[in-house]
Amino acid sequence: TLTALRRYLLKAVATGTSDGVDDWIRMVATNRLTGHSSGFFSVYTLPPNQAVSIASQRRINSRRNQQPEPRDVPALILKKTRQLLSEPVAASVSEWPPQLLTASSDRTPDIAENSVDLVVTSPPFLDTVDYTQDNWLRAWFCGIDLSLNPIWHLRNADGWTAAMTRVFAELHRVLRPGGHVAFEVGEVRNGKVRLEHHALVAAVDPALAGRERAIHRAVKCGRQDRIGRTERHLFSLGDEGRGGVVDEHVDRRLVPDRIHHGLDRRAIADIASRHRNLAAEILAINKPAGELVQGDETGDEPLVERCKKYIKEKYNKPGEVFLGVVHRLDRPVSGVVVFARTSKALERMNELFRDRQTKKIYWAIVKSKPKEDAGTLVHWLVKNEKNNKVTAFAKENKDGQRAELNYRILKHKSDFYLLEVNPITGRPHQIRVQLASMGCQIVGDLKYGYEKPNADQSICLHARQLTFVHPVKKEIISIEAALPTNEVWNLFS
Repeated sequence: TLTALRRYLLKAVATGTSDGVDDWIRMVATNRLTGHSSGFFSVYTLPPNQAVSIASQRRINSRRNQQPEPRDVPALILKKTRQLLSEPVAASVSEWPPQLLTASSDRTPDIAENSVDLVVTSPPFLDTVDYTQDNWLRAWFCGIDLSLNPIWHLRNADGWTAAMTRVFAELHRVLRPGGHVAFEVGEVRNGKVRLEHHALVAAVDPALAGRERAIHRAVKCGRQDRIGRTERHLFSLGDEGRGGVVDEHVDRRLVPDRIHHGLDRRAIADIASRHRNLAAEILAINKPAGELVQGDETGDEPLVERCKKYIKEKYNKPGEVFLGVVHRLDRPVSGVVVFARTSKALERMNELFRDRQTKKIYWAIVKSKPKEDAGTLVHWLVKNEKNNKVTAFAKENKDGQRAELNYRILKHKSDFYLLEVNPITGRPHQIRVQLASMGCQIVGDLKYGYEKPNADQSICLHARQLTFVHPVKKEIISIEAALPTNEVWNLFS
């Protein structure tokens, strides 16, 4: 019966005689092909939203000692149809008739721009799932040649992120202003890869900069992740080689001077008349190497105190200025630092950092090439408070904190390698000691084994980009800090 139904449906499509009833039967029959109860055409297998290869099904049959048996195909289709139509169909369905497309999700020209209110999607996993082998029966029934219409088989996290970036760009095109995306992702490879982190990277990829809207927020794995569509704001802290301050939107035409021995008025890029994205809640700084974020035993005036003076003077604030330290950078490290200007913003920013709902990108210059062009490092870190130095252990240590980061090589110039580093955890000296542990000491970092210091006592580690959801406005904010200038960084400018 099933073979005869398939033959009829394919012939109707080929001759152009297929109608709405045929389309309905095809949809229901495809859903009923395999499942885990007597309501499906098959013997026991995985639930209908999943599929298995021929070899896997044979193993299930052998393990359960089951044989395929005849099923009443018309009766099962009618039963499912009655169930589906038991509740009234929304009037909107007739106003906007459904469209069935077989196409790559990053190229859907048949869907008009700004025409969709809601997208619900579950993207492919990594190479843990072979969708071509698993969907052999559906492809056969619907007459789809998978050699001509290959299903994505994404073999690594970088490939997955690149593919999802293209998908998000296409979603941006088809979604109406205020539209939403439900984007279901989770952990793979026993929790070693968290696709929600990569989804956030894809959604706020720099290639999407300048677009009017973008994908908003990825919630933790383990349930259907909700990603809203909203404004995206890219903030650039200064031209290359300069530090800067921003508490609104930085205009590239405004060139802030380096902040070092005081807050020069020329370093302030403030255009509050145009945007109110960070104002009153967040202050972002491109910290030069050598600056303390928060006070220590040296007694040197930290950046947070001088920023308070800036706010007090600029906004004519009476009394004491509140400015909360959200995170820190080591003194010899440069790059993005954000402060919270209200207690509410501080509380919510602390939650984002604690729950790892931020995306941090560092650039590091090393002299030794990593064995792999990209990889993940996991160590247990133990800090010696007396000498302020951290030791990394490859195996779990009862006194240590687990530290994890991803890295990849971006460029190679002269004898140096530029690495992009994404710390998953946020431990003291984490990037410095973990890179050193694989023989890739950061240039200038004497503490962790580099051969000589930089002339300005900096190390070539720069907090390049910080992405987070605004604590009040719930907009994605991506802040990028210009690179420092010295002999080594200039190689990669």
